[in-house]
Amino acid sequence: MLKRKKIVRILSALVLIALLWVVFLVIQGLFERKISHHELFIPENAESVLEIKSEALVRTFVEDILAEGALDESFNNYVKPSEEGVEPLGIDFLSNCYIFTLPAENDVITGVLINVLNENQFKIAMDQGIESGFGCAVQDGVGLMLFQSGSNLKSSKELSFDAQKMIKKQTKFDLALLKPTLEDSKVNYWTKQYIFNERKTFRNVHLSMTVEGNELNLKGDASFVSSVTRSYPVLEQKDLSIQTQFIPNRLNELWMRNMENLGLPFPKLTYVSGNYHYSEPAPISDMKVLPNFDGIYAFEKNFQIRIPLIALAASKKINSLNLQSFKIGDKKIYYKQIDQKTIYLGQSPYKASTKEQNALLQVDGDLKQLLEIRNGGIVERFLQYSPEYNAAKRFLSNIQSSNFYIKEKEGDKVDLLGEITFEDGKSALNETTVLLMGLGGV
Repeated sequence: MLKRKKIVRILSALVLIALLWVVFLVIQGLFERKISHHELFIPENAESVLEIKSEALVRTFVEDILAEGALDESFNNYVKPSEEGVEPLGIDFLSNCYIFTLPAENDVITGVLINVLNENQFKIAMDQGIESGFGCAVQDGVGLMLFQSGSNLKSSKELSFDAQKMIKKQTKFDLALLKPTLEDSKVNYWTKQYIFNERKTFRNVHLSMTVEGNELNLKGDASFVSSVTRSYPVLEQKDLSIQTQFIPNRLNELWMRNMENLGLPFPKLTYVSGNYHYSEPAPISDMKVLPNFDGIYAFEKNFQIRIPLIALAASKKINSLNLQSFKIGDKKIYYKQIDQKTIYLGQSPYKASTKEQNALLQVDGDLKQLLEIRNGGIVERFLQYSPEYNAAKRFLSNIQSSNFYIKEKEGDKVDLLGEITFEDGKSALNETTVLLMGLGGV
């Protein structure tokens, strides 16, 4: 039985093959295509829509290949045919693709709208992927695949029936919502609402991505609603600087649990401003890795840092405790109570910035800092066997500069920005695609 994961892999592989064998026909106008305007079938009640401009990405990719003179070896490995062979899917891989989400009770339904050139080939290929949580339909060149996530999955027959109803008539979805926020964008995204947590919500989010040469850019805007407004101190920037008022609940829970295991019962985080320098093996058995990170931490509730430190000193888990610092093994850690809900912890003396630069999110500096492991030993050797680590290492090692932020404007509006510039001679699209393949275990 052809599983969804395999379908995605086949689609990806055929896209890459199309990049090599079809693009020249497209450029010369020799490739006959039937356009179905499948964007007109995006459901009116869609809660998010992602538009992927496939032909623009293909053209950019081929220009990069011609400029560099060769494909990366990862692509050659990725497109090798499997022993089972690859069936034709009848899909126009050069037309825009639209991915949308629909509201559903306790789960999410994701739809993929595509332009179909050969309906018989499409039906044959999709029939091999029949399973619960997946359905599809095709009519007049419009192909729709539905994926359901959750525990109570619909049968393939039910989802295929839903898909057939969706492509029987055009809807009134406002395509203006996909208006790009970047000129010559390759990907556009809109979502009605993104609830970050119970206190922070983004509404009517617009985001575009463009990739040209060695630059990848993201730009967008949104309305932002927060139940709490507060000014936070900012650490003087060094190396990789991070400032964020967005700490995902799962990350918060993991952080609180780990800190409690170390004897530091931190409340829920609401803000972090810090500098990441490098990581190294931890000097105590309770921790495997010790990040060299200087950080200001703000909490949801009052927290006095000195109280748990006194208890840790009494139990011999830390030593040399005084009013400014303590030691974990031979590592000196500085601390400071900034106010009732805010503390500082780091391996450098506390030094706040004098500039007014509060941001909802801001990341500046060299992302290569994330790769630096000092005295790594067995930890570093273990990581080298991880495809995900090696993919991230390659990606980050080739970045020349980067900048990410979410900043408030007048009223309830926010600007979203991401900029990555790779080293000269590197293709941003190549590097990003190879990263995605590596993270996917390819």
